[in-house]
Formats: sequence, structure tokens, C-alpha cells
Amino acid sequence: MVPTDTKTDTNFRVRYNLGEPALTRLPLANGLDLAGLFSRFVKTMKTRYRLMYRGSRGGTYYCIDSKTGKRVSLQTADEESAQQLVDARNNAARQPEMNLQLAQVYLRHGDPALSARTWLNVMEQMKSTKTNNTLLRWEGAIKDSAFDLIRHRKLIETTADDFFAVLKAGTVSTNVYLRRIHNFAVNMHWLPLPVLPKPNWPLAGC
Repeated sequence: MVPTDTKTDTNFRVRYNLGEPALTRLPLANGLDLAGLFSRFVKTMKTRYRLMYRGSRGGTYYCIDSKTGKRVSLQTADEESAQQLVDARNNAARQPEMNLQLAQVYLRHGDPALSARTWLNVMEQMKSTKTNNTLLRWEGAIKDSAFDLIRHRKLIETTADDFFAVLKAGTVSTNVYLRRIHNFAVNMHWLPLPVLPKPNWPLAGC
């Protein structure tokens, strides 16, 4: 639940929904007010997943996909827990669409490479900042075959499912280095929004 004393703060609500640290201003990129952009996009996007309660099925909550009509049991009778699961699905589904929309804004403000940049570009850029033993460890880490699933995929077209596939195919080390690669892309403003909000990122080894 969003704390009641901060519900009126648009910037807080946007960052809360995206899994970002709360109560801090979003950074400006090329003079753009990203907090305002996020807020407008969130308001105009249709919520894909919604919650449904079936008392006749033992008091279980279900998640309804408004796009496909598919209904999935959330395996819980607790409303708060069920709502958190539905919110997580909506956040994950929202990322690719928002990334593409924000990318168009960035392109109009001087970053033509944004639409073509791949995860391999991010890995190579990060490698260029390493030296000595750290460089050797990094070179070994990015050769992980699990990264082949996204190595040549464009950043702005990457979905949460893509990341989950990499994590499933990899190891604890894959989780650690994917986080670093992802955070680097976000911090460089190469990725308008995180692919995976922080609350939805699997713990290493889980």
C-alpha cells in the first residue's frame, strides 16, 4: 500500500509504482521533466490486469488479463497480498510500452542512438571502464551463455519476461551481473525506465 500521507504527491506515486526510491526528485535528462512524463504515461495507459474475488471457489482471488481474457488463481484469500501480485504484473507489463514512448521523446531531444542500442553495447561500454583483474572477471562474466538471450536485443524493446528468461537460464552470478548491466543502462539514461522494478527483481540464488 502507498503511505497515506504521500498519496497526493504525484512524483512519489510514480516512483513508488516503478519500484524506485521514494520521495526524491527524478533526474532531468536533456532538460526533460521525467517525473511529469512518467505521470502522464501512467495516467493514460490502460491497466491490463485486474483483481477478481470468487467466494464460491473457497474465497480465492484471481487475476484477470483484460487483453486475453485469461483468468489465473493467485492462490490467496488475502486481498492485500492479491492486490500486490496484480500490481506487480501491471508494472512489469507497463515497462516496454513506456520505454518505447519515452524513447521517442529522447530521440527528439538529441539521442538518436537510443532506439538502436543493445545490451551488448552496454556490456562493452561497461567493460571499457574496467582494468586489471576486474576487467578479466568482467570479460568472463559477460561470456555467460544466458546473456545470449538478450545480447543483441534492443534496450527499449526488452521486457520483464526477457530478463526472467536470462535469470532462469543462468546462475547466481548471472543475477549479479545482469543487475549491474541493467543499473548502468538506467543510470546512463539509455533506458528510460527499468525493465524490472526493484520490488520484482528475484533475489540471487532464489
